[in-house]
Amino acid sequence: MSLHAEAYKELDATYRLIQNYLDSTMLTPDQESLILQCEAYGEQIYRYNRALIEKQSALLDSREEDVQSLLKLAKAARKSLEEVTEHAETVAKIARGLDKLLKQLAKFV
Repeated sequence: MSLHAEAYKELDATYRLIQNYLDSTMLTPDQESLILQCEAYGEQIYRYNRALIEKQSALLDSREEDVQSLLKLAKAARKSLEEVTEHAETVAKIARGLDKLLKQLAKFV
C-alpha cells in the first residue's frame, strides 16, 4: 500500500469516527461550525482521493515527509477522539483536529 493510500485510509477512518460522533450527539446551535468544518474535511478527503485516483503530478511529487506528517496527524486525531469521554472535551478536540487536518490536506489538493 502506498503512503498516500495509507494516509487516505486513515483520513477516511477519522472522518467516519467524527461523523458517527456528530450523528449520535445533540449539538448546540453555537457548535454548528463544527458540522460545517467536518463537511469541509469530507470534501478535502474526497478531493485528495480523486487526486490519488487521477495520479495528479502534484501528489506524486509531494515530499514523503509531508505525507508522513499528514498520516501522523490523522492517526493522532483518531486516537485522541477515541480516548475522550466528556462531550465538551470531545467537541473541542474535534475542532482542533479538523483545523490541523484541513491545513495539512490543503498542501495536497
